[in-house]
Amino acid sequence: MRSALGPDHEGAHGVDREVASGQPGRVLVEESAGAALLVVGSQGYGGLVGSLIGSVSRYCLHHALCPVAIVPHHLTVAERERLLELRRRDVVAPMY
Repeated sequence: MRSALGPDHEGAHGVDREVASGQPGRVLVEESAGAALLVVGSQGYGGLVGSLIGSVSRYCLHHALCPVAIVPHHLTVAERERLLELRRRDVVAPMY
């Protein structure tokens, strides 16, 4: 989270951090029930070479109980904040 949100992310940006165990996609989908937005990365290191999003991101996209933003890992903090702001305004569709 520090690399995504910057060093002062604790309590800022309306972001909650929680550590959980289990299958990542299922845990994130369960937590999405009370969320305004689920933000996941798009590293795509799974079995398909060249995949734009990974299996966890794909699972969340199809099963989450709230809107999902899939954020490429190469964006700067400022670019990610701008993307999330635009997404909140429904200006930009999720990237997948």
